[in-house]
Amino acid sequence: MYYDNFVKPQDPRGSCRQNVVVLVTDGGETCDEVTAPDNNFNLTSCTGGVAFNPFHPVAQACQLFRTSGIKTYVVTDSGVSSAEIAANNRIAAAGGTTSAITVSLADPNAAKAAIVGIIAQTVPPAELCNGKDDNCNGVIDEGVANMCPYSTTNPNDADNLLGAAAKHCAVETANCKDDNCNGLIDEGFPLNACGQPAGCPISAEICDGVDNDCDGDVDEGFNVGNACDNGQTGTCRRLGLTECSADGKGVTCNLGNAPVAPEVCNGMDDDCNGMIDDGLGPDQGVGVDCGIQGQGCQKGITSCVGGKIVCNSTANPTAEVCNGLDDDCNGVIDDGTFPGVGTSCVCDDLDPAKVGVGECRAGRVVCKGAAGLKCDGCVGPATEICDGKDNDCDGVSDRDAQCPGGFACREGSCSLLCQAGEFPCPPGYDCKETFCVPNRCRNVVCGAGQRCDINTGSCVDLCYKVTCLSGQTCSAGRCLDCSNSSQFACPAGQICSGRECLTDTCAGVTCTGDQYCSDGKCVSLSCGGCPAGQKCFGGDCRPFLCDDVSCASGTYCDPATGACLVDRCVGKACSSCAAATGECLTHPCLNVRCPTCTMCALAADGTPYCAAEAECQATISLQTRNAGGGCACDAGAGAAGPTLLAVLVALGAMLAAAAGRRSRRQARPVRVSPSRAGRRRRR
Repeated sequence: MYYDNFVKPQDPRGSCRQNVVVLVTDGGETCDEVTAPDNNFNLTSCTGGVAFNPFHPVAQACQLFRTSGIKTYVVTDSGVSSAEIAANNRIAAAGGTTSAITVSLADPNAAKAAIVGIIAQTVPPAELCNGKDDNCNGVIDEGVANMCPYSTTNPNDADNLLGAAAKHCAVETANCKDDNCNGLIDEGFPLNACGQPAGCPISAEICDGVDNDCDGDVDEGFNVGNACDNGQTGTCRRLGLTECSADGKGVTCNLGNAPVAPEVCNGMDDDCNGMIDDGLGPDQGVGVDCGIQGQGCQKGITSCVGGKIVCNSTANPTAEVCNGLDDDCNGVIDDGTFPGVGTSCVCDDLDPAKVGVGECRAGRVVCKGAAGLKCDGCVGPATEICDGKDNDCDGVSDRDAQCPGGFACREGSCSLLCQAGEFPCPPGYDCKETFCVPNRCRNVVCGAGQRCDINTGSCVDLCYKVTCLSGQTCSAGRCLDCSNSSQFACPAGQICSGRECLTDTCAGVTCTGDQYCSDGKCVSLSCGGCPAGQKCFGGDCRPFLCDDVSCASGTYCDPATGACLVDRCVGKACSSCAAATGECLTHPCLNVRCPTCTMCALAADGTPYCAAEAECQATISLQTRNAGGGCACDAGAGAAGPTLLAVLVALGAMLAAAAGRRSRRQARPVRVSPSRAGRRRRR
C-alpha cells in the first residue's frame, strides 16, 4: 500500500524503473499472525479462505506483485525454526519469488551477497538501438555504435524521427531506408525481385524490350510482334508487325517496306488500282476448266463473282444415286450418302451358317458404281492350312491341313515327325508324341533350387507353374502340408487332418484300462459289459441286434431293430457319413484315440466310437509260441500250457498295458455301418 500510494505516483522515472521489495528478517514474521491468510488463500487473485488482516505481509506481497508487478524477496537467517522458514516462504511465494533466501545473518558477507544478488537481477538493461531510454538515465540510445547523428537542418524531414531533436537509432524495417544508420538499406531482409533492397519499389512494366518488373517476362501486357496493317486499301494498304511505341506506353504498327498485296478474288481492290478483283488469271483460279462433260453435265470456265470463284458450266444436276454417274455434277461420281451402306451383310457365295465360324466373316454393303449397292468384303471358307486357324470354317482348326512330306500339323505349324531308328530327331530336338520338338533346355545348367523350363529354355524356380491344393505350399517343387512335411508339422496341441492343423483335444490326456480318449474325455471301451442284445457305443450301452444280420449293398443294419434300411450315404462324395441320416461329417474321428486292436468307427447316427479290429483279434493265439505278428500272446517257449483263466487274465493285462502305451495313436476317419464295424481294419 505504501508503494502504490506514495512511491509510484511520485517517481518521475516510474515508467522505466524496476522496483523490488527486500524484506530482511532474523525470524518468522509476527505481524497479525492471528488473522493471517490460511492455506485456501489464492495467490493469483489474492483472495479466498478465512477473513484475514489486509495488512498481513502475505496479502500485501500478493497485492503488490499482482497489481504493480513488484516482486518481494525475503532474506532470513538460516538458523530459524522450520515453522518460521515456512512462514517466510509463504511471503516470498505470494510476492512472486517462490521461497525465502536463507543465509547466516551473523555473517555480514553472506547477507551482503544475498542482497547484492537480488539487486543484480533488477539492474537496468543495457541501452539498445531502438529509440527508447532503456537504462532510464534520461538519454535515448546513448553509447550505441550506430546511433544516427543529430539533424536539425530540416525539422520537417520525414526521416528525422524526433524533428529538430536527435534522430535516434531505430530498428531496420523493409522500407527502402537506412533506419539504423549503419550505411545499409533494409539489411536482414531478402532482396526484392529486381535484386534491390526489400522495401524499394519495383518498377512497373513498360514496352521497351526490358523486364522492368523483374518477373521473367519482357513487355508482358503489350501485343508486340502481332500482324497489323494501316487500315487502308489499295496502294496505301501496308502489312507490318506491332512494336513498342517511343514512350513505352503502348505499341505501334511498323509497316516497314511491306509490298502492295497482289489482287485476289475476294471482293477487294488488293492492288489499289481502283478496280476490284481485276486482272485475275489461272494463277488466281480464274479462267480454268471446271465441271465435267457428259452424263447430263457440261464443262465450263471459272470466274470471280462477288469475291468467290464460281464455275459457269451448263448442267442439269440431280440428286446423287449409286449408279456410277456424277448425278449432281460436282465432279465426283457416287459421292452421295446411300441408305444401307456400311451395314453388315452376307455375300451371295457365303453360307450364312458359316458366318462367325472360324475365319469366315460377314461383309458390308458398299456402292459398286453401275452395279449399284452390293455386299462386299466377306471372308468365305478356304483351303485348310496349318496356321492354327479354322480356314475352311468347319469348326476345327488345322483339321486335314496339308504339310510337306515328313511333317505334320502341330499347334499351328508344320512340325517334323519323328523317324524310326536310333536317332528319330535331329540334334537339339526331342521326340515327343511323334513330333520332333526343340529341346530348349539342352546344355542349360540351372543353379540350386531351379530347373529349366522346356518351353522357354530359361531357368525358373522349382515351383514355377506348380499348382498345389488348398492348404498346401510349394517348396522345392513339391506341394507340402502338415501331412507330408515336417516343415509344416502341426505344433503341440494340434493334429493334422485334411492338410490343416486342428485342435487335438486328446493332447495330454492319458486313459488307462478299459478306456479310450474321445474329444478330450476318457470313455469306457466296453461300458463294463453290456447285457445281451446291447453293445457299447461311445461309453453307453445301446440296443444292437445286428450280430447275425447281413444286409445287401446300399443298405445298413438298424442296430435298434436289426432291420436292413436304405443307406443314405450311397452316392455321397464325403469321406465320413452317417448312414441313418446321410449327413456328411467333418473329421468325426479326429479327436478319438483308440487302444491297440481297436479302430475308430461310426455308429449309424454318426457317433464315433472305438470298435475291435476283427483281423487283429484273429491273430490272438493261445499257443505257447509267438509266431511273430498281430496281437499274438506268448506264454513262454517250452512252458506248460496255462489254464484258460490265466491266459485271459494275462491277455487282459497285456491289452491294458498296450492301450496305455498307444492311447494317443491317431485313428483314420472312416464311414462304417454298425454291421460292418468288425470287418474294417484300421490302416
